[in-house]
Amino acid sequence: MSEMLDYDIKAAMALLDEKLKAAQPKRRGRKQLLAPYADQLRRYVAAGWSRKEIVAEMKALGISISAGTLRQVLGSKPSHRASKAA
Repeated sequence: MSEMLDYDIKAAMALLDEKLKAAQPKRRGRKQLLAPYADQLRRYVAAGWSRKEIVAEMKALGISISAGTLRQVLGSKPSHRASKAA
């Protein structure tokens, strides 16, 4: 009987492993979600928008973000995606 239990446990563990591998990754944090838009957000700040105004506009669009997170995103290094002309 213990052989049957061992087999059942091994089978259940194998199924659980498969389910965990197929599971969707966890939702990324706000900072990671905004990272691709950091350059655009910096342009808004350079154009005279305050961080408070940006947070308010994002909130109006349904994107909840704190001023601290926005500050972290804006403080990160700008991405240089422009291709170099040969």
